Amino acid sequence: LQYQPAQAVLVFEKQYIVVHPISIHKGSAIRHIMREAKKSDTIYDLVFAMGDDKTDEAMFKELSALKINNLWSCSVNQRATHAQYYLDDVSGALAVLQNLLQEVQGPSFKGK
Repeated sequence: LQYQPAQAVLVFEKQYIVVHPISIHKGSAIRHIMREAKKSDTIYDLVFAMGDDKTDEAMFKELSALKINNLWSCSVNQRATHAQYYLDDVSGALAVLQNLLQEVQGPSFKGK
């Protein structure tokens, strides 16, 4: 960070500060992952992103610009968002993840 312009994001609700180079954030990570997937002709069955603070908005914004099937983005505790959906609290997020896991595992899954 010494020679790069940096950005500090205060996440007041959780009482922490995120400091990162301006050009590196969750949105740029998504852009990189999807560019690499395209280069290798990788097709994802599902793209699912969930987040609960303003540092996730760059990710949601980048995902909203993509034209891909089976994309789900969900914000937790925050209605003003670029995510497609929102949940009121963490218990709702856990329920969504449990349902998603059940769908993926299917009735014949013999896990723990």
